Amino acid sequence: QNIIKNPKKPLVVIVGGTKVETKADFLDEMSEIADAILLGNPVFKKISEKDFAFQGSEKILGPVDGVPDKQNALDIGEKTITLFQEKLKEAKTVFWTGPLGKIEQEQYAKGSLAIAHSIVASGAHSIAGGGDLTRFLRDHGLLEKFSHVSTGGGAMLAFLSGKELPGLQALGYYGNQES
Repeated sequence: QNIIKNPKKPLVVIVGGTKVETKADFLDEMSEIADAILLGNPVFKKISEKDFAFQGSEKILGPVDGVPDKQNALDIGEKTITLFQEKLKEAKTVFWTGPLGKIEQEQYAKGSLAIAHSIVASGAHSIAGGGDLTRFLRDHGLLEKFSHVSTGGGAMLAFLSGKELPGLQALGYYGNQES
């Protein structure tokens, strides 16, 4: 909840993966809070094909290149890695959801791996979420180097988007919150 109410600034949000539908409300919310939002190739391509309220925000940076190429990118390219790393250097809080490439194939995991190492090196409070990203971080020995990791990607994004979750309702969470 500190990400929404009182994040240490600058806050950098990284959004990868392909499930744009589950990320649209989250991106709307984060476009108001984050200092920079970095989008991976698959999600950026799908977002470009639709009309969302957050589009046009100067805070949102998409990939400038890809592997094997920008049109058919299965990973972010070297120029994008460098651009994203520059944004991460100053971050005090980093929130990352979804891998930045087709990480099931090692040749397309380079971008996600480089960004993960940059997050760890930044010393920022780091939160990662989603099953694929969690598995990737674990497989590369980086899971414990993040401040917080959640396997519940969709639920975490819904919570951060301001949606009430049935499990938290049952626990009385929403009735106990201060305004």
